Amino acid sequence: MAKIKRTSAPLNLIDVNDASNHQFKKLTALNNVFATETSLLTTEKLEKMAANAFCALAITPDIGMLIAFDENADYDSENFLHLKSIEKDFVYIDRVMVNKQNQGMGIGTGFYETLIEMAAEEGKAKLLCEVNIDPENEISIAFHEGMGFEAIGEKTLSNGKTVRYYSYEI
Repeated sequence: MAKIKRTSAPLNLIDVNDASNHQFKKLTALNNVFATETSLLTTEKLEKMAANAFCALAITPDIGMLIAFDENADYDSENFLHLKSIEKDFVYIDRVMVNKQNQGMGIGTGFYETLIEMAAEEGKAKLLCEVNIDPENEISIAFHEGMGFEAIGEKTLSNGKTVRYYSYEI
């Protein structure tokens, strides 16, 4: 299995919990551009998610964002609950996005490098995520498979989307 390689992309990451309300509004707008791939959020929901996250990173005002939860999180997403029922000792990547103008610059890779370092420091065994396959998210599939994530299953969700679950051993 390929391991994630360090990127030389300049990253000025912030902990989302240190973001101002104005930054949260911009990050909510960024999230909602990708609502088909993720889900719509309100600013209040994003603030709550960030407060409960294992890792919440962003490049503000609206460059990119990653939110991840560990297996102990109080989080009710259908995908998270499914993975929690079949996996142990993990960090679940709930959402990662980079605005279209900044894609391909290593920002997503930088988010993942930071998350892997944090997860390793906490003794987590793996990263887990899901990617839409119906409707298909070709960019995310290529990104995750290119990073060394391996498919571990598929599921049709209550909203009609079908996802593929991926795992990355730390």
